[in-house]
Amino acid sequence: MPWRLILFAVFLVLLVVFVGVNLDNKCAVSLIFVTYPDVPVYISILIAFALGMLIMIPFTFGRRSSRSYPDYPERNPIASTKKPAARKTGAAKKPAAAEEDEQPVARPINDD
Repeated sequence: MPWRLILFAVFLVLLVVFVGVNLDNKCAVSLIFVTYPDVPVYISILIAFALGMLIMIPFTFGRRSSRSYPDYPERNPIASTKKPAARKTGAAKKPAAAEEDEQPVARPINDD
């Protein structure tokens, strides 16, 4: 069974229990100029929750992703020019032949 379906079912059960416990609890809701008496508590909480979700929608869909994805050369031209980094673990020493290929160092001549 998918986890989302299980979580949704648990959420609905908790919601029904909350509503059932608070059926008799009522409160007055004041909207600056108008006051609504005897509003069930669960209605006021559900409306506040729904308004919070509606207010957050632009912030969730309008945001660009900040995750870093692996470098794909076809998408990132800079990544295609990078040379792969040398691994430090398991790297062998420079062979002797490579040392001979280096440029000679000029040394001063001693005139004694």
